[in-house]
Amino acid sequence: MRWILVGLAVLLAGCMSTQTRIELQVQASRTPRCEGKDACERMWADALQWVQSNSNWKMRNVTETLITTEGPLDTPQPAFQIIKYPLGNGAYEIRFSAACGNIFGCVPSILEVTASFNRALIPAPAKKPCLVVLPCPDPTMPCPIPLPCPT
Repeated sequence: MRWILVGLAVLLAGCMSTQTRIELQVQASRTPRCEGKDACERMWADALQWVQSNSNWKMRNVTETLITTEGPLDTPQPAFQIIKYPLGNGAYEIRFSAACGNIFGCVPSILEVTASFNRALIPAPAKKPCLVVLPCPDPTMPCPIPLPCPT
């Protein structure tokens, strides 16, 4: 029964929309970076928290520069390795990798877990304020009329 569920999950993962796949690929292609001791310590703590919340495996190594889990053996659950890679001048890249031991792929997929990890560590870009401006329907009103953008 378990293998039927795994096969079904892998099949459904293949049904991901093209738009969703593109969004995940963009998110997964980013590499978390930090500068300065405090920012890098926060980011490293966030990386550890993400692994603890998203891994089905026990932690193998947790140091100031390396986080690894047990696994992947012959299962679809991904195992993780995160390296805090020095760039110089107090800057670091947080390099993420995942793998599983299933020939049919991981559940969730490597693309999905990589995108999820990056979203957890990289702040979302600030949204530009949006304002809809309507023409003046009444000459006695101040123009233009600002309205919030539709959601």
